Amino acid sequence: MDHVGPLCGRPPGFHLENGVRVLVTRGPALIEGQPGDCPVITALIGNLLGHAAGDPHAPTQCALLFGWLKLARLALRSPAEHRPGQVLSLIGPPDCGKTLLQFAIFTPALGGRCADPGLYFTGQTTFNADLWAAEHLALGDMALNVERGQRSTLRNELKRATAEAIYPLHGKGRDGLSFRPVWRITFSANDDPESASKHCRQDSFK
Repeated sequence: MDHVGPLCGRPPGFHLENGVRVLVTRGPALIEGQPGDCPVITALIGNLLGHAAGDPHAPTQCALLFGWLKLARLALRSPAEHRPGQVLSLIGPPDCGKTLLQFAIFTPALGGRCADPGLYFTGQTTFNADLWAAEHLALGDMALNVERGQRSTLRNELKRATAEAIYPLHGKGRDGLSFRPVWRITFSANDDPESASKHCRQDSFK
């Protein structure tokens, strides 16, 4: 075997990935869907997006969010296919439920494994093997609290991680390898002036 360990999106067993022999030791724990309503989750997401407050954009935002999640789960069920997905940004006031949505809803729905890519995506480390052990990559406000060059690196890595079919895996003391990631990335930030100004700078995510 050339690589032994978890590999995002792949079930346990032997795989041939990009010409590399892989033994996947742990896979995602997908929750099987059941017929019926989910009023608590629907209300949580709807209220977070402004449904209870009468925001006219809430129904569209809810539909887009559920569509994003549906396509993400399809990607996890078809790990042999390249199904990239967009970064989901959650921007709102402090303590409104953004982080709760990331970790209590998205992580379980995406296989139960989550990692913070902030250090690697901002160039503060060259090692990223931990990211390959998760299907959900969750970023927060701390990812914005970096220098200008690091924000540029973050922007570029977000583009690579969401679109490219081949991405590097580099663990400490090991040779670098390249595989196709099966990730979904979420990003939460406050809408206060300081966070918003960092998020909207030209050298940030445009």
